[in-house]
Amino acid sequence: MKASTKRIVFVGLALVFLMAAVFVYSTYLAPEYGNLMNLRGTLAGEQQQYTQYQSTVGKVKSISATLAGGQSVQDRASLILPLTPDISNFTNQLMGLGQQSGLAISSVSLQKASSLPSNTTAIKSIVVLRADMQVAGTYGQIKTFVQGIENNFLLMDVTDINLAYSSSTGQPGAGPLTGTISVSSYYQADN
Repeated sequence: MKASTKRIVFVGLALVFLMAAVFVYSTYLAPEYGNLMNLRGTLAGEQQQYTQYQSTVGKVKSISATLAGGQSVQDRASLILPLTPDISNFTNQLMGLGQQSGLAISSVSLQKASSLPSNTTAIKSIVVLRADMQVAGTYGQIKTFVQGIENNFLLMDVTDINLAYSSSTGQPGAGPLTGTISVSSYYQADN
């Protein structure tokens, strides 16, 4: 065989092998690679959901252990709804949450708002204690503060939020937020 014929045969064989490799890749490997990427995404989502589930179960067990320490329904309810208006504890919790979130609380005014009758004998009638706070901070700090109130063991509700940007430039979103946040706490009244 001549050298030129050998070259043509080897180039032809190389092209056949190249076409076979492209065929095998496109037929078998490419679809499986797409499936692999989908499975990796599903695995990451499942791992995140499992982590959130473990966190939630841990919080529920912690609260359950705390409540299991009480002897009666009255004792358990007293943990969440104190028997007397504990103003110092209420303001300390608000100030602590503000400090923890980085929110500046300039003033707190307290007032007894109203009484709500109870329909069970384990809990006396409920009295609402309201705190109006002058605050200043970023959106993230205020959001963290409100989440802290929602997750606090003492029963508290955010009843009113009135905020505005306090920027000297006059552009919305350029400065920190200032305004009033009203929080209600509850306690059991003496009948």
